[in-house]
Amino acid sequence: MDRIEISRRTFVGTAGTLAAGALLALAGCGNGGSSSAAGGAGTGSAASSASSTSASAASASSSAPASKSLIVLWSWSGNTLKMAERVSELSGAEIYRIEAADPYPEDYDACADRAKQKQDDGTYPAIANPVADWGSYDTVFMGYPIWWYELPMIVQGFVRDHDWTGKTVVPFNSHEGSGDGGTYDDLREMTGATVLDGIAIRGGDVSSSLDKIDEWYAGLSL
Repeated sequence: MDRIEISRRTFVGTAGTLAAGALLALAGCGNGGSSSAAGGAGTGSAASSASSTSASAASASSSAPASKSLIVLWSWSGNTLKMAERVSELSGAEIYRIEAADPYPEDYDACADRAKQKQDDGTYPAIANPVADWGSYDTVFMGYPIWWYELPMIVQGFVRDHDWTGKTVVPFNSHEGSGDGGTYDDLREMTGATVLDGIAIRGGDVSSSLDKIDEWYAGLSL
C-alpha cells in the first residue's frame, strides 16, 4: 500500500672463437654483440619479472571475494516495486520480495486497517520466505512505502530479525506526501549499519521519475 501515509630466453650470446687475424676487425662487432646479449638478458629478466608480478596480481584479484548486493523489497500497490526494478537494472542486484505469511488484503481500506492495527499493537507480521545466504551480501538496498508515516511493521520485523554487521544499507521509498518520513534515520538506529542517502518519490510520480533514480544511483558511487 504505497498510498498509505503511511553503487582489469634469456638469450645467452655465446661468441664463436674468432680467427686471430679477424679478431681486431670484428672486435667492435663482437663487443656490440656481447652488449646486445647482455641487454637481451636484462630485458628478458625484466619481462619475466613483470609477467610473474602480473600473474600474481591476477591470481590475487581472482581469489578476492566479489561484493554482492541484494534489493530487499516490500510493496503492496506496485509503486515501490517499479523503483526496485529500476535499481535492479542499474545495480545488477536481484530483488527479494518480503512476503507476509498472512497476506495483506488486496482491498485498499482493508489493507490500511490491518497496517494501522499492526502499528498500534507494535506487532510484526510473520514473514513467509527467509532470505537465502544473507551473510554473503555486503550492500542491501531497502525499498518500501511509507505507511502511517513510518516503516511498515513487516519491514521493521525484517530489519529486527537480521544481522546488519558490516553491511551498507541503501534505502529508497515511495510516499504520498511525507518524503522518507524520517525512516532513513530509523534504519541507521535499527541496523547500526552504514546507511547511505536514500531517495523518496511520491507514489503517483514513480513512472515518470525513473531518471531521478538514475541520478541518485550515479551519485552513490557504488
